[in-house]
Amino acid sequence: MEEKLQREAEREQGGVSREKAARIRTVVLILSILAGIGIGLLLSRGKAPKQTKTSFDADGLGLTLSAGFVETGDRQGYDRAYRSNHESVYVRREALTAGLEELSPEEYAARAAAAAAEPAPVPERRDRLLFFSYAGLEDGKTRDCMDFVFRGSEAFWTVHFVCESGSLEKNREAFLQYAAEIRIP
Repeated sequence: MEEKLQREAEREQGGVSREKAARIRTVVLILSILAGIGIGLLLSRGKAPKQTKTSFDADGLGLTLSAGFVETGDRQGYDRAYRSNHESVYVRREALTAGLEELSPEEYAARAAAAAAEPAPVPERRDRLLFFSYAGLEDGKTRDCMDFVFRGSEAFWTVHFVCESGSLEKNREAFLQYAAEIRIP
């Protein structure tokens, strides 16, 4: 009975009971949390997604690879070298000097294939891509290789993709996609 009288007295004075004040605080807290979540979701929509690709300029040749690749100084006779955890990419530029300027890309690819492996792999065409695959040595280990040949206005370019032995079929489509995005000067 005493509580009832106290609540009536608080109402007459314009006050709020402790129970009701506690409920109001709880509702305000929940609404604040929900508003914060909503604002956070709205703000995160404008953020750029995590970068999944990175681009390199190899003396004019534009190369786009997955974000895990970094340029390395270990070039092994090539002009540029890039590595990720499981793959490597090497770029070679050979100026169109006397003797080379008359070659078609197919002829140059046949020469490059003969120099890469014995017996020489047969170059293939897929859309604008000219390439050949073979097993080669890198760091003293046999690796799977896929080389792409391009003719630019002033040079032939060879882009040499390397992966663990036995994993070329798994990497083939990724290598073809990387090659399809190459920009030749």
